[in-house]
Amino acid sequence: MEILMVHNARILIEYKKLIGICACLRQMDLSIDRCRWTSWSELQRYYETRTEENKVIEFFLHQSEKLGIAPVDHKIYPNVFIRQRYILRLLRRKHFISVQEFETLIFLLATFKRLIKLNDPDASEVELLRIKVASFIDDVLIPGMKRNDIRIVWKIEHYLQNENIETVPFGKIVNERW
Repeated sequence: MEILMVHNARILIEYKKLIGICACLRQMDLSIDRCRWTSWSELQRYYETRTEENKVIEFFLHQSEKLGIAPVDHKIYPNVFIRQRYILRLLRRKHFISVQEFETLIFLLATFKRLIKLNDPDASEVELLRIKVASFIDDVLIPGMKRNDIRIVWKIEHYLQNENIETVPFGKIVNERW
């Protein structure tokens, strides 16, 4: 499935693409967090060489244009029924997010893409983006993933990582699962 599908106000996403976007957002969250101790220009240089991440971001932005979905910053409330939603996703083997959640995803990706091009972005805007990305991962994407895939996503390589920690290269996730 090369495109995302809209079905009953939900966006059906191929599972391997769900893993890819979750890994991309996790790396974004960790990298922005580590950037607090260095300069923004170093983070920009890090992402200039990251082709796989750009490929994932561009894929989702392109799909939103195809579907006619604009980026909107919605407040994502943790679902009280996340456990039931997780079980339903596993039983149906369909991986979906609501249109509202997809609009938020596109907003997060577009905001990151805009900020990474700026020489001196507002620090509060960058931190707010990081918090929103972390919430989106935990409240929207993780409930639809298998435990082994969650473990892999949690070990994603990122900017200014500790060399003593075992990480998984983003390219490996994209090449094996994309």
